[in-house]
Amino acid sequence: MIIKNYLYNSLVMVFAGMFLVSAAPAMAKEDPPRDEPDPGYEEVYKLVGGSLPEIIKEDNKELVSLLLKPPLGKPLREAFNPDTAIKALFGRAGAPIAPGCKQIYTPSGDIDPGECQASRGEEAGGGIYKEFRFSKNMSLGNISFFDRPKAVEIDPGKLVPVRMTDQQAYDTARKFLQNTFGLPVSEETPAPPLANKAVNLSLPVKTLALGGVDREGGKFNVPVEKMVILQRGFNFRLGGTYGEYDWIPGPGKAMMVLDDRSLTSGGLREVVVRGWHEVKAHPDANPEFAKSRAMLSDEITRDLLNESTGRISKLNCRLVLDSIPTPSGVGLLLPAVQVHVSPVPADLSEDAQNALAMKSTAGFVRTYNLVELNETNPKGGEME
Repeated sequence: MIIKNYLYNSLVMVFAGMFLVSAAPAMAKEDPPRDEPDPGYEEVYKLVGGSLPEIIKEDNKELVSLLLKPPLGKPLREAFNPDTAIKALFGRAGAPIAPGCKQIYTPSGDIDPGECQASRGEEAGGGIYKEFRFSKNMSLGNISFFDRPKAVEIDPGKLVPVRMTDQQAYDTARKFLQNTFGLPVSEETPAPPLANKAVNLSLPVKTLALGGVDREGGKFNVPVEKMVILQRGFNFRLGGTYGEYDWIPGPGKAMMVLDDRSLTSGGLREVVVRGWHEVKAHPDANPEFAKSRAMLSDEITRDLLNESTGRISKLNCRLVLDSIPTPSGVGLLLPAVQVHVSPVPADLSEDAQNALAMKSTAGFVRTYNLVELNETNPKGGEME
């Protein structure tokens, strides 16, 4: 069977969508009666308390004080240069920018959430098409690039497996994002320590494969690209048993898909930077009002019970810096705990999956501030 190149690009877009879109809880028309009772307060409280990061104590004033002073890099509003990026992405010939890009505010005076666009080629049809987008107001921190090659017939038997290692892909992506888009080195996902064998750490790189059935009916599965995903974060050097609190995740992610060719010769397939907005510490957050471990456990427990989550198979908590949006596009950083709830185990047998038919099994994520704010201020805790 002959595979069209546009199917190949569709595969890439599916993986990119997995990076950008969070899964929504599955909805059922009617929930049948549960075989087991919902967990009670004491059970959930114990589960939450045992899952909270060990660095969170009964007195967290010092911790909150440190987290309210993040080592920020230069914001993209200052570091990102669209002319530099266009030359790197389109070559010396460049690409025309759509009109209206310099208008960063709406007629009412609000920040314009729209994006500028520069492109080469025709979007419709099967010809070469490159598209580059970036926030009109870079305080919002959104950038994307997509390179669609000309649609040609590809013989699966002639597909060449990608030879690039995860380390090479990681290093190439970081260098490109720093030099081309201005992402600050200090705010990118750090490489896991090679000497740390006590925990399972790996580079944030995935291998993308193209699979299907060839003309003889045989199956094929060929690794063709590397996807690098960088989570924004900040280096606090807070330690921990394995140094797990040296780097704290923050708002913003970057994704880059590449292959063995040089980036200027078609090797750059796609780049997406989302939510890497300008941030600063929340001016109304006072370390004196830091929540205790018991207070936070109670808040999370009551919220989960109020949401009627039912069964909880697994609950993970991690320390993060949450961002409260403002009309100016600048996010206000707050120390927080991000809670991942999984109603069912990830490795269910087929019989166990059938037993859960018509029941919601989707997990979800919620965020809880580590410091109290005045009632007039935003409080976070939204569903993701």
